[in-house]
This record gives sequence, C-alpha cells and structure tokens, in this order.
Amino acid sequence: QPSFTKGESTTAWIKCSAEGISNFQSAVIHWYRHIPRNAPERILYIGSGQAAYDDNSYRSKYSSLKIVNNNICRLSINNINSNDEGTYYCAYW
Repeated sequence: QPSFTKGESTTAWIKCSAEGISNFQSAVIHWYRHIPRNAPERILYIGSGQAAYDDNSYRSKYSSLKIVNNNICRLSINNINSNDEGTYYCAYW
C-alpha cells in the first residue's frame, strides 16, 4: 500500500488506476477516507460528469477528475493539514 507525506498547506494528488473497467468514462468511482478506529467515510463519487460530494463542506477540500484514455481517476486534497491524515481508497462496483 503506497504511503506518502506532504507538507502543510500544499496539495496532494492520489491516483487510482482502474484497470479492467470497460466504459471507464461512465463508470462511477467512489473515494473513501479511513481513520483508524472509525468506519470508512465516502468523500465523493464521480461518473461521467462532475464529482458529487457526500458533504458540501468537502467541496473546498477535495476534487476529483478522470483521465479517461488511461483509466485513471485522481483525487486532489487541497490545503493539507494534520486533520487529513488517514488511508484513502478508491472503489468501483
């Protein structure tokens, strides 16, 4: 499982390689954050349009985009601080 550390107030990008998904452009990719001793929490999901957020307060913190020709979905975490620590997952079903 990849791990990285970023300085505060910077932006982190997490890449999800979605191999084997046909019609990736319309596939719905979900992003979750897990903090130890808590249940995983969905941040957002993205299909063929813009991301939909589970909590509107996440709009300024997180964004996502798809790089369709490479089957990659990217999560951006803006203005990093210690509250952003956790394990981030992408999911498709």
